[in-house]
Amino acid sequence: MNQRDIENLINQNIKRLKDEYELLNITMLNALHRNIDIMIENSEKWFGKDIPQEFRDVLSSLMTLTYLYCQEKAELASVAAEIHYEEFKPDIFINSVITDMEAVLGLKNVIIDLELSDTTIRTSKKILRDSLLNIFLSMTHFMASDSSIRISLTEEHTTIHLKILFEGLGDNLPEINKLSRVFYSYFDGSDYRINIGLSVALENLRNIGVIVKIARKAHDFIEMDFSIPTTRFLEAVHHFQKQEEHKRTSSRRETVLLCIDDVILEMVLTESLNDAGFLPARSSLSALCSAELWGKSIIMDYAFLQKNLLTADELSRYSTHMKKLIIVHDKDESPDLPPNENILAFQKPFEIDTIVSALT
Repeated sequence: MNQRDIENLINQNIKRLKDEYELLNITMLNALHRNIDIMIENSEKWFGKDIPQEFRDVLSSLMTLTYLYCQEKAELASVAAEIHYEEFKPDIFINSVITDMEAVLGLKNVIIDLELSDTTIRTSKKILRDSLLNIFLSMTHFMASDSSIRISLTEEHTTIHLKILFEGLGDNLPEINKLSRVFYSYFDGSDYRINIGLSVALENLRNIGVIVKIARKAHDFIEMDFSIPTTRFLEAVHHFQKQEEHKRTSSRRETVLLCIDDVILEMVLTESLNDAGFLPARSSLSALCSAELWGKSIIMDYAFLQKNLLTADELSRYSTHMKKLIIVHDKDESPDLPPNENILAFQKPFEIDTIVSALT
């Protein structure tokens, strides 16, 4: 199978997944609209002129969810292609999420304990917000009037801990392995129903660097713990990684000495050798016989040979201590070179890659 066949196969699978996702979206959106229509059409038949406020709140929440879905759907492709990371204070962010949750989902009995500090986190605010709202939406199916949500935010060394406790959940609450699926069925006491699980939300959180832990502490108690590294910790790790990478790069870079009179050629070779992972350094005639240069590769141009009157015997003597000796010359120049396998000549013009290949 060639590269084009592999790319076509990948594209076909991506298209199939996209089509399935769009079909699922359309199905869910149609069901949402249909339920809203049924509630509006039958409201007076069910309640007469005195429609309960709770019914109005539920209807308003469903309409708000539909609006939010349509508003953000256009951004889906760009979000999937590229995750936008930003730095923000977690306490302010969580307060805004709780406000949205109470307004959109109509949840009550939310107990909040936020530890205020100047510490920041750096992650995708949009994915974090959408995932948390998805989790709250999924868990509302098992909450009654006496259920409660406890939300706490604490800082522990290099980590921000967001804990969400769902207490007083109904007897129809499934096991964690069911809740963690994309979709799952559960028995509400009279019928089997299909619900959106936590799988997508939890996977999205993990993809932006959040450590997720979920446990069922009792038959009516779910505890969720989300650990997010602080910006200060991420910067320290990044700084350490850069230092280690610099050490590794410096230790493995091979020095190539340049004895070049042509300034332009020297600039081109210096840049190209740097890009290829070598460490180019200018050298001189007096340094050629130094013991410190033994085992290194050297690139000379014909002008350097002529200026220093280097003979074939001298080049042969120098080359015995060198890894490679490369001579660069013009078409009308004929350097006198000894028959030595580690002495190579390149006539201009030439591809830089050929010199890089000769050095490796």
